[in-house]
Formats: sequence, C-alpha cells, structure tokens
Amino acid sequence: MFFSLGARFCGELKVLVVDNAESLDAKTTKVISEWAESAQFLVILLKVAEVPEELEEGIIYVQEGEVLKK
Repeated sequence: MFFSLGARFCGELKVLVVDNAESLDAKTTKVISEWAESAQFLVILLKVAEVPEELEEGIIYVQEGEVLKK
C-alpha cells in the first residue's frame, strides 16, 4: 500500500495528507482508517463535497474559507 511507503519517509511526524479523497469509495476509506489506527498515524483526507446539514464528529468542515463547528 502506498501509505506504508509514505510512512517510511515521513520521519517522526506521523501525518499523511491525501488530496482528492472524494474519489475514494467507502471500502478504501475504511482500509485507510484501519491502517492509520494500526500504524498510529494521523491521516487527513481532503474531500470536496457539499456540507451536510448534520455535521459529523471528527470531521473538520470548511465552507468558503470558514471552519464550521458542530
């Protein structure tokens, strides 16, 4: 998995950022989440999408440059 390659070269900062994550399906997103938890990494998935009416916990929503809070 390419995340393992990124993790190998990221040094002590255990963070990976994935752009265009809106192209990932639910199964792939779940695999990434499970890998991040087992590898003790913070993985940030950047998605362009409509902001839902009900904001989910653990997700940072940005709309027109403004961070929305739950």
